[in-house]
Amino acid sequence: PAGTLLGGRYRLIQPLPGAGRSWHARDEVDRRELVGRVVVLPAGMAAAGAIGYKIFFGETIGNLPFPDDGMCVEAFDYIAQSKLPLGIHAENRQIMAYCTNKLKQENKNEARYWEASRPDICEAESVHHALFFAETFGTKLHVFHMSSKQAAYMVRDAKARGLRVTA
Repeated sequence: PAGTLLGGRYRLIQPLPGAGRSWHARDEVDRRELVGRVVVLPAGMAAAGAIGYKIFFGETIGNLPFPDDGMCVEAFDYIAQSKLPLGIHAENRQIMAYCTNKLKQENKNEARYWEASRPDICEAESVHHALFFAETFGTKLHVFHMSSKQAAYMVRDAKARGLRVTA
């Protein structure tokens, strides 16, 4: 409900119409309203038969909400406790935005430049980030449509350390 404080940091202001369990929120630590959205994980999803969770870390069509690191602490912990897997779309939003803006400044707006807006480091950093959270909280992790060599090596090494991760 409105007014709820999540993770000791995010105060829910109002639900976003037509956006499921997404809310406008206020970051009580930085004292600012969030431009993005906070997604509330329904406590009963696992009991209701959900088979897993999904997080988009990169830009999506329709601007689906994505968590910042504070919300990842809560989400990865909650999902680990549910014993369900978490699937991620691994793209570092900041690297992607930087590359996209740079291409736009060079008037490279055609579809053929899409891949250049998402270099391998964009995926690899996001996979590294998610693996850190998964290892910290014991979350079972699956990386959707992974394509970079660096990320593949990270997943391989994480599996060798005993992490429950697939790609």
